[in-house]
Amino acid sequence: MFRTFLCFILLILPVTSFANLTVVGNNNIASNQVKAVKVMYMAPINNYYMSELIAAINQINIQYKQAQHIYLYINTMGGDMNSAVAAYQTIKSSAIPVTTINLATIASAGNVIFCAGSSRLGFKHSQFIFHPISWAFKDHNNNQTLTPAGLANIEEMLENTQQMVTPIYQKCTNFTPTEIKKFFYSESERHYISGNKAITHKLISAYATKMQKTPVNYYIAD
Repeated sequence: MFRTFLCFILLILPVTSFANLTVVGNNNIASNQVKAVKVMYMAPINNYYMSELIAAINQINIQYKQAQHIYLYINTMGGDMNSAVAAYQTIKSSAIPVTTINLATIASAGNVIFCAGSSRLGFKHSQFIFHPISWAFKDHNNNQTLTPAGLANIEEMLENTQQMVTPIYQKCTNFTPTEIKKFFYSESERHYISGNKAITHKLISAYATKMQKTPVNYYIAD
C-alpha cells in the first residue's frame, strides 16, 4: 500500500533520490519559505539506514534554515543499538526541533531513535516493544564457534551497550533503572506498551491524530 502511494506521488512531484532515501518536494516554494519538513522512516535499524536518516536530518538543517519543525514518523522492528545511538545524537543535535511520532510499531533499537525527539507523539493504536539486547557473533572466519574469550567479549559489549542505552531510556520514560535492566536481561520481561500506557510511562505526551502536511517530504524505506 505504501509503495503504491509513493509511486503515485513520485509521478506528480519533483523528486531527489539517494539510494533508499527519496525526497519529494514542491519546486514552487523557496527553501527559505519552508517552515516544516516531514521524514517517513520505515526500515530496519542498521548502519546503512541510519546513514540515510542522518543524511536527511543534516540536509534539512542545511537547506531549510527557516524551518521550525521536523516531523519524524517511525515504523520499525529495530536492529543495531550502536547505529541507533548515532542517529539519536544527530537528532538531539538538530538545530531544527524534531518531533518523533510512532506510526504503528517501534521496537528495540527503534525506541532509542524515538526517544531523541524534543517532543514525542504516537497514533492511538501504535505500540512500543522493549526486549533484551542481543549480539550476533561471528569471528574473522565467519564462524559462530565461541571461545571463553569470545564469550567474555560479547558479555562486555552487551554490558557496554546497556550502559549506553539506559540513560536514554531514563530520560524519555519514567521506568526505574531496575525496570530497564530487566528489559535487557529477561525475555520474560519483554514489554508491549501502547495507548494510555505510553502516556503513563511518558513515552509520549499525547496522541497524534493526523499526519502533518509539509511542502518537503523525505522517505526512507527498505
